[in-house]
Amino acid sequence: ACATVTDISSQECLALEALFNSTNGSGWITKTNWLQSPNACSWYGITCTDQRVTTLLLAGNQLQGAIPPEIGNLTRLEFLDLRQNALTGAMPIQIGNLLKLTFIDLSRNRLSGAIPPEIGNLANLRSLLLYTNRLNGVIPNEIKNLTQLEVLFLFQNDLSGVIPNGIGNLNQLKALSLTGNQLSGDIPKEIGNLTNLVELHLSAN
Repeated sequence: ACATVTDISSQECLALEALFNSTNGSGWITKTNWLQSPNACSWYGITCTDQRVTTLLLAGNQLQGAIPPEIGNLTRLEFLDLRQNALTGAMPIQIGNLLKLTFIDLSRNRLSGAIPPEIGNLANLRSLLLYTNRLNGVIPNEIKNLTQLEVLFLFQNDLSGVIPNGIGNLNQLKALSLTGNQLSGDIPKEIGNLTNLVELHLSAN
């Protein structure tokens, strides 16, 4: 299909094609124009700016399967919303290549494995929503690099270990929920640095 696409690069087109194929695109609720139109920016859920994919919005669209590593080739992506699907497997480390991202919502899926430390590369991120999955392992300390973050929701997973001290670096944070995990140890005193915080949920750990 990408041989006929003219409005975005072949690299970006192949990333979208990989997503379609790895998440049972033929079974999506809405797949208007996907792999059919030579104008990839007209495909359902895609928004482009200057012939680059900047928004990928496929929430509640019956995606089933893994997020492919090729997603890391959408390097101008600013908004990624794949919530409320049936995504499985791990978050690919290549998400760390998406340096323009300001918003990630992968909530209400069946993702497993660890939160990749490469998430700390996303210095422009304002919302990180990974709640209601099956993520395990520790909260990576690299999260301390997300200094623009305003909302961090990791609740209802299987995360363990301690809350990293680096969370105190997130001085723009307004809402933090880690409820319903297996976290242990002390609440780090550095949470006291979060002077913009208006919501803090740490119950059921």
